[in-house]
Amino acid sequence: MSASHQQFSDLDVNQVARNLRHMDDASVAEMVGGSTRGPVLEEVFRRMAEHVDPQKAAGVDVLVRFEIDGAPGGGVDRFDVHFVDGRCVTSREPIGEPVAILRCGPVEFMRMVLGGVSGLTLYEQGTLKVDGDLEAAGSLRSLFAIPG
Repeated sequence: MSASHQQFSDLDVNQVARNLRHMDDASVAEMVGGSTRGPVLEEVFRRMAEHVDPQKAAGVDVLVRFEIDGAPGGGVDRFDVHFVDGRCVTSREPIGEPVAILRCGPVEFMRMVLGGVSGLTLYEQGTLKVDGDLEAAGSLRSLFAIPG
């Protein structure tokens, strides 16, 4: 594990979520930009498994893909999130064919996953695009205990 990754893995996710809610967009963009982007995103996805509610996810078998734009060179960071058997498995590598692909910027992503704003709000504002099963994408938040 790199020093940067270790730095983020030691953070109190509840405190980060509380702090994020009071940060302006420029500060959030700085947090998830440049050399910290990869480690921050990897840590967020790694921790998803820790925050899934196994009872709510029981019987759910759904695979979604997140595409977060603004990566260096104009690319996107892709992560698959698979809910199966009450668990959440995440991967930078494709796991399979997703039922939905969620596309957004890094600021919107951080606000959505750390509970500052709902995916529905972002979708209605046009800053979250969903290709595929809108209902499956909309149900994701209910499967987690959102930090903060």
